Amino acid sequence: MLKSLKNPLDQVSDPVERSRLRLRVLLAGGIFAMVGLCSLVILVGTALQSAQRQPERDRLQALAPLRQLCTDGAGLATAAAYAPEAGPGRVVVFVSTTLDLDGRGTYYNRSEDYPADWQAAAPEEVGLVACVQMRSVVVEQCDYTLTSGVQATLQRAQSVADVTLYAARTGAVVGQDQLSGVEPRACQDQEQFTEGVNVQTITGDPVPPERLADWLRAFIDS
Repeated sequence: MLKSLKNPLDQVSDPVERSRLRLRVLLAGGIFAMVGLCSLVILVGTALQSAQRQPERDRLQALAPLRQLCTDGAGLATAAAYAPEAGPGRVVVFVSTTLDLDGRGTYYNRSEDYPADWQAAAPEEVGLVACVQMRSVVVEQCDYTLTSGVQATLQRAQSVADVTLYAARTGAVVGQDQLSGVEPRACQDQEQFTEGVNVQTITGDPVPPERLADWLRAFIDS
């Protein structure tokens, strides 16, 4: 047989204690209600953010097949034809900041760093694909003798961007260049080396998207 639950307030005879207990129950209920409301707000906010980002995810997914131009130079038959005489066109910019053991980069779509009127939603709108490999080149090595007598070297490295511009449909190379970033600071008379490290590298600022946009503009706005 089921036993009926008793109201804990009925178990307290002292009116003062009953008032205190009632207050505690109300406070506890209010806290649980607030926690539930906050959780609901967070869930709704997350769902809205996900829904807002979905069009961008769909766009990136649609343009992903164009990445093959950066890895094997193969054009995409469904892409737009590159026609400089037709006026401003659309471009997808893939950027890699790493190289694997075979010297190949891992490219990511960074078109959002460039003018909105250059951007495309589907391969059928894209006439050009820019593949940008970021890397560093050592421009100077400075030698030092540590207090322990060990020889140490400070390398000054400059960031460079190797750019290849392809016609999206045919894979033909439309343009190619190497853009240089800002050189790092000069070697000092004295340098601080991390304990146990004999070779350190300082690198200048990377090539900014604005510099690459200036280079691309000659092909896009022609």
